[in-house]
Amino acid sequence: MTGLLDSLPLLRALFRIILCSLLLIIAASASEEDLGSWLERGHSALENGSYREAVNFFDRAIKIDGGNASAWGGKGAALSRLGRYKMAEMCLGMALKKEGANANYWLEDGWAKEMGERWSEAIKSYDKALSLNKSLVHAWLGLANSSLALKEYEDAQQFYRKAQGQGLAQASREGLLNALLAESKDALDRGSFDEAYSISSEALALAPQDLRFMEIQCSALVGRNEVEKALTCYDQMQSAGHSSEQAIAARSLLLTDLGKKELSAGNVSLALERLDAALHLDPHNQEAAQFQAKALSQKGDLLFEQGQYDLAAESYDAALDLYSQEISAREGKRKILEASTASQKNDSVDPALEEGLKRRSLPEEKPESADSAHHLEQAKEYMDSGSISLALESINRSLERDPGQEDAWLLKAEVLFSLGNDSQSLAAVDRALEINQTGLKAQALKGKILLALGRYKMAGLFLDLALGQDPENISLWMDKALAQEKLENYQGALKSYEEALREDDNNTGVLLAKGELLLKMKEYREALQCFSFVLEKDKDDAAAWRVKGMVHMALKEYPDALDCFQKALMRNSSDIQAILGSADALYAQGSYSSSCRSYARALEIEPELLQAWLGRGSCALKMSDQSAALLSFQSALALDQKNVSALIGRAEALLQMNRTAEALASYDLALLQDPLSPAAWAGRGDALMAEEDIANASTAYEKTLQGEPGNLRALLGGADAYLKSSRPEEALPLLDRALSIDSRNIGAWQAGGDIRYAMNDCLASLQHYDRALELDSNSSPAWAGRGDSLYCAGDSDQALASYWRALTLQPNSSRAILGLADIFYAAGDYNQSLYYYRQAVAVDSESIHSYIGQGNSICAMQRYNQSLPIFERALDLDPNNREALLGKGLVLIAQENHSVALECFKSLVAIDPHSYAAYSNLGSLQAAMGDYDDAAESLEAACRINASVGDLWHNLATIYYRSGRYSQSAEAFKKATDLNGEDASAWIGLGLAQNLSGMPDEAMKSFERAITIDPRNKDAHYNLGLALAGLDRSKEALEAFERVLEIDPEEPLTRYAANLTLSRMKGAA
Repeated sequence: MTGLLDSLPLLRALFRIILCSLLLIIAASASEEDLGSWLERGHSALENGSYREAVNFFDRAIKIDGGNASAWGGKGAALSRLGRYKMAEMCLGMALKKEGANANYWLEDGWAKEMGERWSEAIKSYDKALSLNKSLVHAWLGLANSSLALKEYEDAQQFYRKAQGQGLAQASREGLLNALLAESKDALDRGSFDEAYSISSEALALAPQDLRFMEIQCSALVGRNEVEKALTCYDQMQSAGHSSEQAIAARSLLLTDLGKKELSAGNVSLALERLDAALHLDPHNQEAAQFQAKALSQKGDLLFEQGQYDLAAESYDAALDLYSQEISAREGKRKILEASTASQKNDSVDPALEEGLKRRSLPEEKPESADSAHHLEQAKEYMDSGSISLALESINRSLERDPGQEDAWLLKAEVLFSLGNDSQSLAAVDRALEINQTGLKAQALKGKILLALGRYKMAGLFLDLALGQDPENISLWMDKALAQEKLENYQGALKSYEEALREDDNNTGVLLAKGELLLKMKEYREALQCFSFVLEKDKDDAAAWRVKGMVHMALKEYPDALDCFQKALMRNSSDIQAILGSADALYAQGSYSSSCRSYARALEIEPELLQAWLGRGSCALKMSDQSAALLSFQSALALDQKNVSALIGRAEALLQMNRTAEALASYDLALLQDPLSPAAWAGRGDALMAEEDIANASTAYEKTLQGEPGNLRALLGGADAYLKSSRPEEALPLLDRALSIDSRNIGAWQAGGDIRYAMNDCLASLQHYDRALELDSNSSPAWAGRGDSLYCAGDSDQALASYWRALTLQPNSSRAILGLADIFYAAGDYNQSLYYYRQAVAVDSESIHSYIGQGNSICAMQRYNQSLPIFERALDLDPNNREALLGKGLVLIAQENHSVALECFKSLVAIDPHSYAAYSNLGSLQAAMGDYDDAAESLEAACRINASVGDLWHNLATIYYRSGRYSQSAEAFKKATDLNGEDASAWIGLGLAQNLSGMPDEAMKSFERAITIDPRNKDAHYNLGLALAGLDRSKEALEAFERVLEIDPEEPLTRYAANLTLSRMKGAA
């Protein structure tokens, strides 16, 4: 019966390729083998330090499987090594969503957060890693580093020792020393000198030659007032060759203090020795120079008394060379001159005096005859009457008569200080201190003057001296607090304010100052308590109402803030800061018109107030009054042409006016002034997106997030950039972060819908659009997105309703119009779809989707000549657009222009060599052209890219069969049935290939399997009959043929086969 099979034609054509269906195959994920390859290459690059390559390899893996934890985790680790910590966190977050019990991902997440200076969160991640795996030594190290950054010194030391015990010796030892160093410095700053000394001793036991701890010990000894021991400590450092610049400067200051003490005790020679050594160490030590001048002046006085006038003159000259304002040296030279005058009248000149006068002389200054005390009293009377200049003249006359008056020098210092002449004031108070080094009033005044001069450390020293004598002086405590605040020693300043309040807990001035410090420290609730207490004492304190409003602003309690600012203005209507605060509060609440009016009010009072121009520009932007905004920011720039906020504001206005080139230039000017400005980088990203420069826009958004990880504009812009780059998986972490910051952000919910829609997650995208509509039911973009999601989910009726709603709100919504067009196209109403696609083009002439839709609609109406130029227009906009190339190729096939169509499909393969669909489509066309060898190669390539698509194997098997490669055909059909066991046609093809490969028994089983799946499949029954006939099982074969005729009585080939089989049965009988 074998001859029967050879003689009968096939009932059905076995070439199973339906060209249009195959050409529309959508690319899916690649094979597991390819995924594994990219992961392996990524991890190898990561281990070798090729981090950029690793990111690229992991990206390829993510494109294949967007939910692969290993790919996200690897990419996160690589990004961390590249310093892109925020992006790393997002990637690791994706990995942990899939594998939350992976200790290594938690470790990497902790490291990224630690490097991003988010130490509290880093500690949580490290703790989680260690809860899963206690042996992760780098987690212990990370815990220690993060604890140290948070100044949790004991925890840090404990963790460093834990890491050291697990084998990370060197890094842990260095970390432990750093923790001890930070703790000892903190102890010094707090004035806990014994504690600092103890900690540094502990550290030196671990690292005996560590210069840092030697310096700490020396400083602690100074703080303990063990001056000689401190000097010995510095001497030991210097003799060992370990002195740093700081240590040398500290030793110089210490020698200066010793010199001052010796000078005060009258030991001029020893004082000169100490001060000379101080200047030798640090020639810029001004205090040493001043006291050296005093010591030289005193030396000159001694020499003068001994009659050694020449040496005395030299000493005075040396003093004046060191410090030209040294008054005692000038007085000494005057005494020499007076002695000379007296000698000339007596016609006898002392030879020593004459020799000394040859050195240098000063013009004679004749003092007033009035008594010095009288002039001083007169000065005070002038002061009381407000005649400051006359008071100063009287003080100077008094001092000419008696330069040793401490009160006169103090009064002069006070007058000069009140006039803003801080340097001369300092010289006068120094003169008072020279007369009486322990004078409380002089020490306090010098502290104030130094504070005004910005010499905060020195100011603190003199204020401490004054407080040592008068610890109950509130004014001194406040001055000390201010000095500490300027040095950013906020805890110290807070303690000083508390000391002041200990003396008078009702002092509103101290309470206000303490509250403002707490506001600066972001301790808002405690600040509120201070201001509330002040207002309990005095409800009319405008300043208290104003600063209380500032606290509420910081807490984002805008109604309360506005109430406070308004109460401040009721008490002082011209308080500029309260007006600005009120404007800011109104702006924060969205009352932009009222906000603008408040800023204008501030400008009426002070037309050149920069902050008011900036605020006015910002609220004008919110009201879409770009021209007014631009004018305001230009006015701000006229006041300060380098002001970053004004440059950014001007750029924002220009961007909203679609003047993107000018906007970019303004953002760039802002970045010249502040290269790390998050607002400028985010704005630049938006401007670049407007110019469709997506790559550079992405870079700008990344720069923004490096400086400000929670910047919503950059998070949403970055997500949009990824979405437009067809990378929605990477957009997702940015969006999730945005929603975690602001769960009511409509733009974020809409963007979330767009991203999930791009990922073909129809229901998730629908949830996001619905959430956006809960927040704003009149959002046309959200209604249009909802329509897309519903259409994607198969609910065309509801989709149609959503699109109509979007168009009611925004008649020119391109997305809604396209949605309508797509629905009508899918329903087969091509005239209607064509109408809406054309309407979409009228709204947006650059819409590729609209042109492709037009082309498909016209093509569906078989007007191929009209559709071809439409696809060409789409390709003009994007020469590599796959849908447009596909549409053009289909039209060319319909026109039987196979050679040009072939070029289209070859272009599709070139554009995306990793697309199995492109190869499948190319192979389908090659098969249709009868080029089976090339068709087989193309389909083989498609199967290599994605071995999980049954239709690919089915088509390849068919090509093999048509080429006479039956065993290969059987193998390919077998893979098709393995992937889709319910495909009856694949089982029929397998049976045919098996039959021609000499496996009739297996072929019969394949046909029977096809019949089980589809009992009315004529091909299956017919080919089973042929197989049975070939095995001489004529009766069963006849039954199979009769079953075909039951299904289709008019089937001629089956009737012929049945008759032939019956005839042979009779012949055999």
